[in-house]
Amino acid sequence: MMNSFLLLVEDNKPDESILSFGYSVHKGPVAYYTCLPIISDYQMIVNVYTVAAQTPDQWGSLVVKIFWNIFFNWPDIYYEFRAFENEFEKRNWTMLGTSLAKMFTDIFFKAPIDEETWNYKNSDVVTDEWGEPPNLIQGLNDLWMWFGQESFLTEE
Repeated sequence: MMNSFLLLVEDNKPDESILSFGYSVHKGPVAYYTCLPIISDYQMIVNVYTVAAQTPDQWGSLVVKIFWNIFFNWPDIYYEFRAFENEFEKRNWTMLGTSLAKMFTDIFFKAPIDEETWNYKNSDVVTDEWGEPPNLIQGLNDLWMWFGQESFLTEE
């Protein structure tokens, strides 16, 4: 809409201004429904900050929420941590920041029990470029090895 106003005022092109205005009205619902989740994202950020800014004896609800987010999202968090390590080795700072942001989002905001923030795309580990994700035993073995212990699985 701003572009249509500028076309009319600065460039004196009323025909292009009307076309630009019509296009913005046409795409208005798409823009509205695309940007609508930002409101709940902003509210979640404010809620986390509000609780964290209180005294530690008031953190109960936040700690419980973070616990359940980690409990449900640990495969995604683990995957993003591995991606974080991989990008750090490559010194790819942009993707390093993206992986870090995804980890923090999984820890603080993405709750599978919250219908507003969870959908089928939240767990896209399966379709990753690294191939098939590990099963539970393989994942636990990888985590065990990451802690510096020896593998409890055989090669087979």
